[in-house]
Amino acid sequence: MDLRELRTFIVTADAGSITRAADKLYISSVSVMNRINSLENTLGVRLFVRSNQGVTLTGAGRDFYQNAWKILELVDASIAHARHVEAEEQYVIRIGTSVLRPCKDLIDLWNLAAEDSSPFQIEIVPFSDKQESLSTLLAPPTPVVDCFLSPCDSIQWQRDFSILLLRNLPCRVGIPKDNPLSRKGRLTWADLSGQTLMLIQNGFSPVMKRMTDDIRRDHPEIRLADIPYYYDTSVFNRCVQMGFVTETLDIWETAHPSIVNRPMEWDYEMPYGIVYSRTPREPVRQFMEKIREVLKTPEGQAVIRRAPQ
Repeated sequence: MDLRELRTFIVTADAGSITRAADKLYISSVSVMNRINSLENTLGVRLFVRSNQGVTLTGAGRDFYQNAWKILELVDASIAHARHVEAEEQYVIRIGTSVLRPCKDLIDLWNLAAEDSSPFQIEIVPFSDKQESLSTLLAPPTPVVDCFLSPCDSIQWQRDFSILLLRNLPCRVGIPKDNPLSRKGRLTWADLSGQTLMLIQNGFSPVMKRMTDDIRRDHPEIRLADIPYYYDTSVFNRCVQMGFVTETLDIWETAHPSIVNRPMEWDYEMPYGIVYSRTPREPVRQFMEKIREVLKTPEGQAVIRRAPQ
């Protein structure tokens, strides 16, 4: 089985559209279609129902989707193990990147720290934002990556990992473009009256718990819907499909083409920083020390405090 076809199938299923999948994969829509057709021919089953509105999984497609993730995770784990063995004694730093957790800020900081004599080599490793992938990124004994950037208010992450805080991100409201609120500037509590607001489930994030408690106490006219544990693209898909609004961040401004971010009159902020192992390899420890040094400089502060684009 062609792993490119398998990855294309998963991206297409998540995107719900051949065109959007092509954009995410940086290939043509024809190439996406050819890979899907080839995979269906190999399996002997139809995976998608095509329509003018996009693509949806068939019953067989939904079943295969779950197993496809397991196959790719096994392959990725095998690759990660091989790379880990090779990199263990080298100064190769594997920085994770994803749709909702891009590595640009960390690369910008590293460019300020790097010197011609630097022993470090940077390897960019793509990963999925799904919960099952996030939970294994830094798992010993063979972590997939050495570090990644993320909102880091998770109680579990603060317990299990080291976190180098870069800044606090103002919480925003993500709104489907067909919602009249999307045409407003700054939103008020009154604007959200009668809306369903999606938030991380209560107790997992202190910031989201405070927001949830405040809404239930002071704004009962706002309905709440749970997001389980972490944000991934399915959260934004659900937001559009159900007509909900969601808490979001500026770093996710372009995460979904049908959602716009709007500032809100509240004062909630989400910690954002570099997540890495509590017992990092020596090269990773030295790498993080260099990042700490550059954060103390005006240039480093400018990178992490720059205004949202």
